[in-house]
Amino acid sequence: FGGFFFAQVLFGFYIDYFGGVWYNDRINCWEQIVTFKGISKRFSLKNEDQYNTIGNFWDELSAVYGLENLQGLGYRWSAGEIYYAIGLNDGEIDGYNFVVELPDDGWNIVLGKTDNLKQIYDEIYLDGPLRLELETFRENGDCQIKYIR
Repeated sequence: FGGFFFAQVLFGFYIDYFGGVWYNDRINCWEQIVTFKGISKRFSLKNEDQYNTIGNFWDELSAVYGLENLQGLGYRWSAGEIYYAIGLNDGEIDGYNFVVELPDDGWNIVLGKTDNLKQIYDEIYLDGPLRLELETFRENGDCQIKYIR
């Protein structure tokens, strides 16, 4: 099954599947898994431009699906770029090109305001790089950021 190899290469740890539950050998625990299906693009981190370009990506898909129906997943950082996918909170988004199994547990959660997104991430990154980040936004300006190191 190609998913094992994909997860190991993408996230740097080995997981194994046992009837709807995954075993993560990096943290020695059993995890429930949620399937994320989204439209993925690569974004430059140069001059912190990702806040604008990912924001435009959100605007484009929000016009079709509604802001509160979407969630964004940041993954696979490098020195100059990030891969970022947007999918539906429930179901699969039309034209998805990225599928990943996400753990149901182990996330750190930060609640804040979209207007303060850069400051929120500056604080999160003080403790080191992330393995995954999962974002949701509300029309009233609230946001939720879940992340795993």
